[in-house]
Amino acid sequence: MIDNLQGGVFNSVGDGDLTVFRSHSGHAFNNLGTFVRTGSGATFFNVPFGNSGTVEVPRGVLSFGSTYRQTAGETLINDGRISASGTLDIRGGVLGGARHHLR
Repeated sequence: MIDNLQGGVFNSVGDGDLTVFRSHSGHAFNNLGTFVRTGSGATFFNVPFGNSGTVEVPRGVLSFGSTYRQTAGETLINDGRISASGTLDIRGGVLGGARHHLR
């Protein structure tokens, strides 16, 4: 489990994957701070991603193979893109940005 706490900043620059080779219910990324996806290429999450902070996608692709659940906070998509083969579950907060590219 990775917890990005309130006030924390997690930068994902360029290509990269967060995945697991052995399934476990404790595998997750929890964002209460700020998660920023920049650079070309894609960042792929194959673990549940929970957001109640801020997720920014000014460039590149933020991709989810598992659940993306937002209960508060905001997801801001500008010149970037969110892609999901899993579930995008926006229960609260804001989904916005200069350009919206959801797929």
